[in-house]
Amino acid sequence: MMHYPITTNTILQHSTSEYSDVEIVSAQNNSDPLIYKYDSFASRVCQLANYLTSIGVCAGDRVATLAWNTHQHLELYYAISGIGAICHTINPRYSLEQISYIVDHAQDTALFFDLSFVDIAEHLLEKKCCIKHYVRLQPCEDNLPGNKDRFVDYESMLTGHDLQFEWPNLDEESEAALCYTSGTTGDPKGVAYSHRSIFLHATFASQRDALDISSVDTVCPIVPMFHVNAWGIPYIAPMAGATLVLPGSNLKAAALFELFETYKVTVTAGVPTILNALLSYMHEIGRKPASLHTIIIGGAAASTSMINDFEQNFGLRVLHGWGMTETSPLATISTPKPIVTATMSIEEQRAYKVKQGRKLFGVEIKLLDAQGNAVAHDGKSFGNLMIKGAWVVDHYYKDKHSALDKDGWFDTGDISTIDQNGYMQIVDRSKDVIKSGGEWISSVTLENAALQHPSIAQASVIGIADPKWLERPLMILVSKSDVETPSQKEIQNFLSEKVPKWWIPEKVIFVDSLPIGATGKVQKNELRAKFIANELIK
Repeated sequence: MMHYPITTNTILQHSTSEYSDVEIVSAQNNSDPLIYKYDSFASRVCQLANYLTSIGVCAGDRVATLAWNTHQHLELYYAISGIGAICHTINPRYSLEQISYIVDHAQDTALFFDLSFVDIAEHLLEKKCCIKHYVRLQPCEDNLPGNKDRFVDYESMLTGHDLQFEWPNLDEESEAALCYTSGTTGDPKGVAYSHRSIFLHATFASQRDALDISSVDTVCPIVPMFHVNAWGIPYIAPMAGATLVLPGSNLKAAALFELFETYKVTVTAGVPTILNALLSYMHEIGRKPASLHTIIIGGAAASTSMINDFEQNFGLRVLHGWGMTETSPLATISTPKPIVTATMSIEEQRAYKVKQGRKLFGVEIKLLDAQGNAVAHDGKSFGNLMIKGAWVVDHYYKDKHSALDKDGWFDTGDISTIDQNGYMQIVDRSKDVIKSGGEWISSVTLENAALQHPSIAQASVIGIADPKWLERPLMILVSKSDVETPSQKEIQNFLSEKVPKWWIPEKVIFVDSLPIGATGKVQKNELRAKFIANELIK
């Protein structure tokens, strides 16, 4: 058989030839969305590729982005990797110190940024870091800081460059994209995705038993393109020929609802915090966006109450998935097997929706105990979740040491169960699981149980030292703004119907808000630092 490299260029070429008239919609601040088609998109990608080569960007160079989900960011995805360079998406929610570290570690040669992140660009410019070229993605504003002359305008930059580009023949194993982990336990680590891994991830993630995206869909990724490549959707949608709606920076529920309604969005994807706000807005106005039929939830565990609310009250299909930066990210998804739909009651099927799901073709998962022994897949036994596959990390960027164990498996750091039907459920992070009296308590399960209470908006559980049991759970809650805060006893009584009695926390504390990190997850390290020494919990 012939050798046919599977690269991001082949995705671009396929979308242009087969779906040239399919639209891309890009929301813009203070103006109507920009709408163009895949053939026009491809022409602008060629112009951008010509610009990149004109300023000396070469194969293997890192080109950084600080951008929301916009058409310019999508063009950067394909132009940068298309010439053989590496598209380095930076999460702007990281601290300036972390961003500086990431830029220096990656040795980025150019930076393309949204104006909303001009302060970060200014910081990097003043540090005289490795970046040689700064390009702003929106027109200049009068109040832009003094270095505005150092920033090239994106649209002006494209003008004059050829609409055609001779794409090079790339090695499918060469690096195409680069993302960094959140660095909650040390410096962020880079994960470089190859053309091959991106292509395979997009291929299998779009299948019917996965995200189920095809040319009949209109997809709006709420998950940011700076967060693990928006879960691969910028590659999946063009490959499948789906209409792509990019929401820009305005992720407020009302704005998203209007965007979904206007452009007939059928599929969206996001983290629980954003989707919970959308759910509340849907209740407020009494309906869902007319065309929306599927919601993909990931990034953090979704609660039973949220999933049931979307499905039972609005008739939406919820796909609950799991992955991480090191897995490109999608590894499991909660689509039902025939054995689930044919032999189980509706209530039993709903219980499966809360699980992170079954593995995609292309990855393998298993559980190990602390001694490295296999853990039974019985849906009850806890173990360290191990993974291997075609789009799983081998080693971190610029690290010569393998990130795998001696048998070639990656330790995810998650504590999980896998049932007899192959469905995986995250019980906790290994650093968050609570060891009480020699037994494990799942903070995630406790949090999900608390979120089923009608007065609770957010929940987090951490372990605190106990002289008798070594560790006990402390529950930290945020109540909904329009209700009276329930008492500790009420919460404990409510939990007694949901979890084993010995799991129930002796202390329940209410706060105004929980610390949310760069990837939308609660920062439990901050909660530990704040509460463990607090007299309130003694």
